[in-house]
Amino acid sequence: DYNPVQYMSHPDRFRKHLKKYHKTPFILGHAGGRPGAFEATVKLCNEFENVYLDFAGDYYYNGVIEAFANRVGSDRMLYASDVNWFDSRCNIGLFLGSRLKEADLLKTFRNNAIKVYHSGKV
Repeated sequence: DYNPVQYMSHPDRFRKHLKKYHKTPFILGHAGGRPGAFEATVKLCNEFENVYLDFAGDYYYNGVIEAFANRVGSDRMLYASDVNWFDSRCNIGLFLGSRLKEADLLKTFRNNAIKVYHSGKV
């Protein structure tokens, strides 16, 4: 809402495509974009099983990883780095500093990407 250039990227704008292509994995970049989109992002994930979240970006705050894991599930979360925009250790630290269990971290760092990008084979 503070950046007019990004008004077309709100998660709700993808609803018609998610309905039409409900069997295609769809990754919401930056986990939906901004803190103000958290509820809309959670709603889409709960409504459409083909929605995944990547966590590249710079808006994340303490507790956001746990909040998404609690509301959406770690099976839908993908580590992402935004490499070349900023140091990837920032996002790695976000996950490693969270309260996710080791099995959930493995899903986020590895297994979910294999599932999404390789036809569900883990």
